Amino acid sequence: MKVKCAAQTLSSGVADAIEYLCQKGEPSFTNSQATVYFIRQIDRLFDILNSRIPFSKGYKSPIHAGNINTITSVFNDTTDYLKTLKYDGNPLILGGRKMFILGFIVTMSSTIRIAYKLLYRSQSPLKFVLTYKMLQDHLELFFGYVRARGSSNNNPNCVQFKKV
Repeated sequence: MKVKCAAQTLSSGVADAIEYLCQKGEPSFTNSQATVYFIRQIDRLFDILNSRIPFSKGYKSPIHAGNINTITSVFNDTTDYLKTLKYDGNPLILGGRKMFILGFIVTMSSTIRIAYKLLYRSQSPLKFVLTYKMLQDHLELFFGYVRARGSSNNNPNCVQFKKV
């Protein structure tokens, strides 16, 4: 699934619509509270991991000293929740479909560790961290640049990489 499509599908707007239909007694949406909760968890995670604008509010705001404890708590809660997900009674984290869970857990852990290091370093600490800049798109562009600088070499060694 494309990330943009997933972000649109797993958004608070979709959760609101499902919740509304459930409250209206629509038969197809009875017992959909778990789905709404899942969508809201993932939407919140997408918002935190995609902060782009320094002055945004809520979960779309950058990570800074004033909200890093809240973000850490959200990440811990989300990690715990993802570990409880089951399919046919079996925990997803132990099955063949665990990669999305592990990916989210590693991303949350890495993001918060990087944020702590950047916000609390002794020399020139940052005021905030825009998590959007840590997405795969930017890494792909950077490594594409590195490969391009190595002309036909698609797999540069350490010395070639350092020269770029």
